[in-house]
Amino acid sequence: MPEYNALFVDKLLKEKLSLDKFNIPDIDGKIKVISGWAKEIEKKTIYNKKEEQLQSDFLNDLFGKVLDYAYQRGLDEYNLEKEEKSKTDGTKPDGVLGYLTSTNKDIRVVIELKDAYTDLDHKQNRKNDNRTPVEQAFSYVSKSGGNCKWVIVSNFIEIRLYPSNDSSVYQKFMVKDLIKPNVLKTFYALLAKDRLFCQKTESIIDKLLKNKIESDTKITKRFYEDYKKYRTILFNHIKENNPDINDNIILEKSQKILDRIIFICFCEDIGLLPYKVFKQILEEAKSARFDTRETKLWERTKALFNMIDKGYPSEHINRFNGGLFNEDSVIDNLVIKDSVLEGIISLETYDFESDLNVNILGHIFEQSITDLEEIKASFNGEKIDKKKGKRKKDGIFYTPEYITRYIVDEAVGGWLEDKKKELGYYNLPKFSEYEKVNLKTGKTKKTNKKVKAHLAFWLEFRKVLNNITVLDCACGSGSFLVQVFDYLKEQSRLVNEEIANLEGQQSDLFNYDKHILSHNIFGVDLNAESVEITKLALWLKTANKNDPLTSLDNNIKCGNSLVDDPEIDPEHAFDWNKEFPEIMSNGGFDICISNPPYVGIEMISFNDRRYYESKYKTAIGRFDLYSLFIEKSYNILNKFGRFCFIIPAKYLNNTQFSKSREQLLDGGVCVVSIDDKVFSDASVDSIIILYDRITKNKYKTSVLRKSNYISLGNSDLSDIAADKKHIFRLKQDHKTNKIISKIEKDTINLKSIAEIKDGIVAGSIKDLLYVDDVIDEDSKPLLFGQDIHRYRMFGYSKYVNYKPSDMMREETLRKQGKRIGLWMRTPKIFERTKILSRQIGGKIIATLDSNNMYYEHTLHSTYIMDKKYNIKYILALYNSKLFAYYYPTKNSKGGKTFPQIRLSLLRDLPIKKISSKQQKPFVNLVDIMLNKNTELQDLSTKFYSLLRGDFKDININSSLINWYDLEWSSFIDTLKEQNIKLIGIKKDDWYDRFNRLSQEAKSLKSIIDGTDKKIDSLVYKLYGLTKGEIAEIEKK
Repeated sequence: MPEYNALFVDKLLKEKLSLDKFNIPDIDGKIKVISGWAKEIEKKTIYNKKEEQLQSDFLNDLFGKVLDYAYQRGLDEYNLEKEEKSKTDGTKPDGVLGYLTSTNKDIRVVIELKDAYTDLDHKQNRKNDNRTPVEQAFSYVSKSGGNCKWVIVSNFIEIRLYPSNDSSVYQKFMVKDLIKPNVLKTFYALLAKDRLFCQKTESIIDKLLKNKIESDTKITKRFYEDYKKYRTILFNHIKENNPDINDNIILEKSQKILDRIIFICFCEDIGLLPYKVFKQILEEAKSARFDTRETKLWERTKALFNMIDKGYPSEHINRFNGGLFNEDSVIDNLVIKDSVLEGIISLETYDFESDLNVNILGHIFEQSITDLEEIKASFNGEKIDKKKGKRKKDGIFYTPEYITRYIVDEAVGGWLEDKKKELGYYNLPKFSEYEKVNLKTGKTKKTNKKVKAHLAFWLEFRKVLNNITVLDCACGSGSFLVQVFDYLKEQSRLVNEEIANLEGQQSDLFNYDKHILSHNIFGVDLNAESVEITKLALWLKTANKNDPLTSLDNNIKCGNSLVDDPEIDPEHAFDWNKEFPEIMSNGGFDICISNPPYVGIEMISFNDRRYYESKYKTAIGRFDLYSLFIEKSYNILNKFGRFCFIIPAKYLNNTQFSKSREQLLDGGVCVVSIDDKVFSDASVDSIIILYDRITKNKYKTSVLRKSNYISLGNSDLSDIAADKKHIFRLKQDHKTNKIISKIEKDTINLKSIAEIKDGIVAGSIKDLLYVDDVIDEDSKPLLFGQDIHRYRMFGYSKYVNYKPSDMMREETLRKQGKRIGLWMRTPKIFERTKILSRQIGGKIIATLDSNNMYYEHTLHSTYIMDKKYNIKYILALYNSKLFAYYYPTKNSKGGKTFPQIRLSLLRDLPIKKISSKQQKPFVNLVDIMLNKNTELQDLSTKFYSLLRGDFKDININSSLINWYDLEWSSFIDTLKEQNIKLIGIKKDDWYDRFNRLSQEAKSLKSIIDGTDKKIDSLVYKLYGLTKGEIAEIEKK
């Protein structure tokens, strides 16, 4: 099993690429070319050369002569070019592959090279750029046209191939190993010309990757279905055959038996236990002709568990006694019949080395939470609402690997980087190129002053590394802690190699695994199943033939991270000072990382809310548990600590989190918007927030994608500190801040002159509250967000059954004592002239309602109380480009999943104080907008009526919404899509009708667009913006 996250496993490559039969043209010539590089690596002379000295020959040799890409000068079309500047900003990769001419560059692969000393995963110590070589390489993808599908990174020692949309997986080749025919076959089969990419068709490797992704998904799904099926069978069987045991205990033991079996299956396939040991004991049990017991397979399985716990050298079984296989009297006394157990141990047939890996446990656990809750609820005869199951209630969602890797790099790596600076790493004397080579070859003496200075640093840094404390306070399936383990193990290896290199000795055989698990990694989770899965994931990472499993009971614990009072949570109350006394007595943890639970106020019990409000300074208003986890982490970090969380993006600007944001202003803050949907079934946009106590008054923002990372800007926290709500904006730079400040200058908040209100929230009685037809005089026409547009109302299709007392009575019955979700509001907020604006969307979309319409919560209403301000003046500001820029910029939270206009933020919109006379031009233009939009809407209604009159089954879909923008031929094509054909006289009639009505509509649209521009010009002038500032706004 490779030590890195391999793009393709060997088994897949052998099967799909037929490597056994694969022939390479002129293989001897290619090996001869590679041999020259292998000798340089072996002699270590390659370390004496800069990348510039090597890159041209390396690219020509490896990609030209070995992989057959055309590279010679003078060709009309070639495939390899060195140092191709990117199309957008002049930065350049060291090489590109594709279809290239002097006038056209169809780039398919970018190549980044570093010298042999450079670690490809480590931050570079370069002025204004400390990205890793991999991050640097991926930055060229978006600048190289739309066809770049692959990234290659090398330091002349190793070559890595990445898909351009995912920097977390790659295929690695050591250059010195390419002289081996079997390795060269794989290298050539993957990377050679016409295999990695093709000009007009899918390449062999494109298809391989596509099939691999589909296959992985199918295997994961099939495995979980089997896992779930056998857990249910095992539970029911144990219950039937062990009637004296409590159901909850049976469930716990069923899960533990499954965990043991999965551990054994993994260990078998990676060579840590005898191959197919379950198959062996099954055959043994079946061949025991004179043993008629129905549990003989179970007896042998228990014996295997005992061997694994205590060790059995004669059968090549190591002592794995970290707790998973400890003697368990309940399990040992269970009756489990062979007929059931045989099905469960058939999980052994999965390939745990190639098809499955440790990370799959996270996905299994993700779904497992809901399943386990359903089982537990069935004990009490309860039914489970799957939309509000444990994953929703506990807020458990599995974090993708590229997110965990980034968070660990920034939190743990960033903390270690601060320690490096503190210990003087960047002030160490520099080695000359000659001295570097001598170090590699062991010729430099330990008495050398430079060597002594470097050795003193690395010995001191190793102490720091050995004593680091990293906590996940909601560890879930352990994905963060597994990533931390990998990171710290690699760091330990590198540090010990540096020390060994300086001392002229072999790297020591220190047991990294045991030390990291015992001293560096800590986790807490409310869910007992999570704790056990986390332990299992870490054991699978560290299991080996020579050492027992490390006990994790003192590091990974079950408890309520937020509650230390046994009266509030008798079973899970967690006192941090008692549970981690040594760490807390030393000031707290160095680092806290987590994907904390997302649990809104409506899911928190009344007693818990009262407790949180008394215990946490940030438990204000409609708080969420994740903000309390932030405060808890803030409190248990030491004075040099930092935390890094992935949380919903609304944290950046929602009013209820302003106290939490304020708390972080005493250190440094970094906000990272995630430009992907992170959780497939969590309807939230996500951000990463990093806080550290060392960096003062620094604020950084950036965007993270699966394929790359983009910095948005750096500033300080003073502007945020001056803002009463302490909003964290993604766009926080001098130019943007200047525009925002100018817009806000000499203004009043909208809330000082207006009342802004939410609409009706249906709670659990939508079926009774919203009706299609009038029932009686209490049936009121109801608008939803989709029913309005800028200066336009589309009409309504629903009524609200407005009987507050009756509806509340029904809601209370359905909720059965839980928090009420129904909000009927009061009639006065509906029955008045008001602005209606959409709740859903990235910018304000508003119109005027003079008809006393009732509205649902996907709309907000604005009622002007101060009669010095004309409602149409405010409407002009709402729909202006200036406000379309101001709102998302001021309140940016990243993400695109569910953008919303928040009531609290509407209330703070900056309104210019001007006289009625000064408002008049705005009012006049808004009158035109409202009238012309009404005329256009009426014309559209007429057009739709004519369509429905002639074509009863027609669907007025998105293609027909702006019908007047269609040409006649496009209109005909749109009708054809619905199997409607116009022929003969009807076609002539519709031709005349369409042209006449569309011309009328276009005339109205022209007036609307022109008036819109006039309003924007007035608004820009009102707020005193320059041409440059206006251009910046319109660019957005």
